[in-house]
Amino acid sequence: KNTWDKYSSALYCLMRFSKSTGVQISFPLSNKSVSDFTTWALLSEHLAPSTVQEYLAGLKTIHIGRNLVTAGFENPFIKYVIQGARNLRPQNSSSRRVMSLPLLKILMSRITSSNLPEPTAKSLAAIASVSFFGCLRVGELVSSERNHFDPSSNLTIGDLRFSQDCVTIRIRSPKIDAHEANFIDLFKINSFLLCPVTLMGLLKDCLSERNAWHPSLPPFRAGDGSCFTTKLVNDLLKLMLENDIDWSKDSISCHSFRGALPSNLQSDESLKQLSMNWGRWRSSAVNRYRRHDFRENKAIFGKIRSFLDC
Repeated sequence: KNTWDKYSSALYCLMRFSKSTGVQISFPLSNKSVSDFTTWALLSEHLAPSTVQEYLAGLKTIHIGRNLVTAGFENPFIKYVIQGARNLRPQNSSSRRVMSLPLLKILMSRITSSNLPEPTAKSLAAIASVSFFGCLRVGELVSSERNHFDPSSNLTIGDLRFSQDCVTIRIRSPKIDAHEANFIDLFKINSFLLCPVTLMGLLKDCLSERNAWHPSLPPFRAGDGSCFTTKLVNDLLKLMLENDIDWSKDSISCHSFRGALPSNLQSDESLKQLSMNWGRWRSSAVNRYRRHDFRENKAIFGKIRSFLDC
């Protein structure tokens, strides 16, 4: 990730903090603002301590570049909070695997044959398919808290658009605030088990039967009506794939989906590059991903689908 993207991510996370908590941000950041932002990022957003530390370093550098006072970043309390969060994270020597297409098929089969209640099962299947084929961060799809939903920053049913062979998702809170990268078009594939359009349609039907398909509500929900979160997705992935991978050596989590498509296409360099664009990776601050038009998106997705034979 280049330097500008780090600063951009830090600023956008700060904006989300302000929007989520109602705290008004003014520069230079005060001691309390930095402390509150740090605890929010760790506890509410469940960001990794290293990510929070990187964001704080970026914000401090922005202050220095603008000749602003950086005293708000010098509080030793912040260092202790980050170190405490790091100590509380489970020590795991396993490496994170990228989701492969064969493993995705196994996951979908496990979900189908599981005793997960509805709409939990259909939500998990839809999230896995959409994240895989859309190169999405799961955090862009789900809520940050199980029992609290903020329609102003979290994905809502109103952000979804269905057509005969496509579902378009408006990403309300992308990690980097790239205004031209807020819409993801996903198209039908032959595999009923994996198809993002089919699985989203099944979820829609399931929630409609429960009178829970409303534009202001979250699309991904558990059987008890609570919101899906990244933690819930991680817990369910481990439950579904418990006997399918060696968890002492490998792990599958929300992060396994983001780079899945480029990894599965790496034997074809041209398709790999297409998927990098598809997934909104940026090589520089100037060369930003632009939203392709619908026909161009459909053509790209068709090439990917053909190569994966699904």
